[in-house]
Amino acid sequence: MKLKGWQALILGVLFYSTSGLLVKPTTSPPIALAFCRLAVATAIVTPIWGPKAIRWWLKNFSWPVVFSSLGLALDFGLWFLSLRYTTVAHATFLVNMAPLWTAILGTFLLGETLSTLGWLGVLLGVAGGAVMSVELPVSLMNIGDLWALAASFGLSLYVVMARKGRQKASNDVFSYGIFMLTTLWIGVLALVFRQGFTIKPRDLPFALGLALGPQLGGNTMINYSLETLPASVVSVGLLGEPIIATVAAAFLFGEAITWRVVVGGLLIGLGIYFVTTRRGNSGLRGTERAEQ
Repeated sequence: MKLKGWQALILGVLFYSTSGLLVKPTTSPPIALAFCRLAVATAIVTPIWGPKAIRWWLKNFSWPVVFSSLGLALDFGLWFLSLRYTTVAHATFLVNMAPLWTAILGTFLLGETLSTLGWLGVLLGVAGGAVMSVELPVSLMNIGDLWALAASFGLSLYVVMARKGRQKASNDVFSYGIFMLTTLWIGVLALVFRQGFTIKPRDLPFALGLALGPQLGGNTMINYSLETLPASVVSVGLLGEPIIATVAAAFLFGEAITWRVVVGGLLIGLGIYFVTTRRGNSGLRGTERAEQ
């Protein structure tokens, strides 16, 4: 049975939400860990997806895949790097501004216009992320905040370009291109920031978990969903990741679920609802026909 776009999005968010839980116990350099995550995932799927993808690339070239993989690498690398210079709360809020940039880029690059209700949903989603992550008083931005803000642009670039690229390539071909090229981009970031390519032996099981869960499961499902779902819907839907991760951390690590998580989660849920209604997102009309 073929998955529908919204089903793939839910599965992708569920897989993605395990990322923080797997990164939390590690002590290796973050960009090196991201490189291993991608390299292992790419190695696993190469015997299955590689031959078909290579044949496709020999006959085609896709700039959207190139830019999408660059955006994903910036999201991975710069957000991890930002945590060295700023708080998790600041970094999380700033990267969660991605739906705003996605809505703007999607309007100009994809023609996926939002109604007033849709824009309200985007703003509610961003506001929910702020409530969940930012504590008062808010300090001035530092270099870590700027890295996190750049990561949010990277995430929006990935989503918008992946939405465009998925129209011309099957999910296995597209995902293999994303895996391979993002690995190369992350390698460049590892060289630029001098983080190397190796991780500590004790972190190997977590790197494997990241490769199998968030990367193979999460990224592949998100790529699948972008064939039919508008970029703004997927971007706002990804805000469900910190909610699920917070609930899971409460059970696994005993972390408290605060009022900010509850209120922020409600705002994000309301934002997702507004963006995914037909009145909120004109792109859904074509989506519904494609999935019938």
